[in-house]
Amino acid sequence: MANIKKIILDWSEYSISAVVIVRRESDNYLLDATDGTFKATPSNKYNALTENATIPGRYELSENSVTWNDGKYTSIIYKYANPSYIPIGSGALFIKNDTEVILDDNISSTAKEATLLRGLGLMMENHVEDDIVRNGANLKTSSKFYLYDSKTNANTHDKATGLIGTYSVAVTYDGSNNVTLFKVVRDT
Repeated sequence: MANIKKIILDWSEYSISAVVIVRRESDNYLLDATDGTFKATPSNKYNALTENATIPGRYELSENSVTWNDGKYTSIIYKYANPSYIPIGSGALFIKNDTEVILDDNISSTAKEATLLRGLGLMMENHVEDDIVRNGANLKTSSKFYLYDSKTNANTHDKATGLIGTYSVAVTYDGSNNVTLFKVVRDT
């Protein structure tokens, strides 16, 4: 039996109809809600999230229909507002041996960064990454995350209104583009 992979969204509204589209980045296949397999053209790409019975506002998908290949998977979570799907969150999973990994040495620097930032609570709708600097190999060497008190203020992103904190990220690489230092510092 395959391991359980979880996608979780904490949202400020209760009893919404939430769905997620999950994409396997290696081939751009989407998770089919009808059978839990990844397909180029799934019959139903909208996987329903269930609101947690003891934590109102937490929406979850637990998936273990099949074993997932190693690599990066991205997700976009939508609120269904008939007849439209409105994006309300996104994230990434990094799978190794059918298990989500955190800061594994065999996963790319992008995976390490995204997993760490999610651990800081920055993979929610109330933050903006800005001031990005890249090296000659187009690898991110620094950036700043602005954490706001609401999605509205994050969308405005004036670096003042509703700003509750900033995080600076610095990354250094060796000659083979492997991460040698990954540093996150809370500025404010």
